[in-house]
Amino acid sequence: MDELLGSAVAVEDGPWFARVFQHAFNLVVLGTTVILGFRPPWSVKWLVMPLMPMLLSFWLLVIGDSLRRWVKDRKITPARLLLVGIVITLVAGSLFTSFGVDPSGRYFLPLILPMAYGAAQWVYSLRRKVLGIAWAGLILVYHFGGILTCAAVNPPGITTQFYVPAQIDQRYLPDLAAFLEQVGETRGYSNYWVAYPLAFISKERLIFSPRLPYHPDLRYTTRDDRYPVYTSMVEVSDRTAYITTRNPALDEHLKQAFSRLGVSYQEVQIGDYHVYYRLSRPVHPREIGLGETRQ
Repeated sequence: MDELLGSAVAVEDGPWFARVFQHAFNLVVLGTTVILGFRPPWSVKWLVMPLMPMLLSFWLLVIGDSLRRWVKDRKITPARLLLVGIVITLVAGSLFTSFGVDPSGRYFLPLILPMAYGAAQWVYSLRRKVLGIAWAGLILVYHFGGILTCAAVNPPGITTQFYVPAQIDQRYLPDLAAFLEQVGETRGYSNYWVAYPLAFISKERLIFSPRLPYHPDLRYTTRDDRYPVYTSMVEVSDRTAYITTRNPALDEHLKQAFSRLGVSYQEVQIGDYHVYYRLSRPVHPREIGLGETRQ
């Protein structure tokens, strides 16, 4: 139940009404722009601006046509209840739960179902089929252009991250995996955004526990450790490596901790990944004040 109410992003303080007002702002200003495709979920940057007025006109026409149909028919069918239920659920969740603090708009992805249904119904109803094809073509051209625009700017490229410290340049992930296998460092510790992609790309040959923070202020929650089996595998290993990403404060913390413990190591930078390897003995986060929930 906690997960359904947004415990994963519950980082707000202050009165409940103030939080709801902020959620409403995020929904109207940030949510609608990403729902309509005017910006990518990870950035406040307009996409294909010359076509934006036409795209907005298209969706206004679709909404107007859908409302007209429903008022004229006056029928409450299971299909319509389902579509309206999707909209009400997502809007209510955005306003009244912690999900509303997320500005990316990713939680509104299910809205594509009622939007696609309404758009297809309106386009099909147009008497001049050429006009319908033109409107449908506009949607395809606009969104394809937006995808190309985003992919051309790398980093961050196409990512899931609105939070800049977590926008890792994933183009270097294969190089990182190859290096770790070459030097025999198959177990260790990293953050949430490295550990699981690394396990996936290596078919679980490289197991790193997400027990390191990725926030610059070293905040951490054990919720990041979603698969404890990986952590157990690392804890019994006779070798541990550490991988950080764009976090100078964490790098400094690790270096001081290794020095205090008398542990020697080597280090290398691979894109956004900073690797500490060939440690003279295994070191676990609990020895150096990491790996526990810390606000």
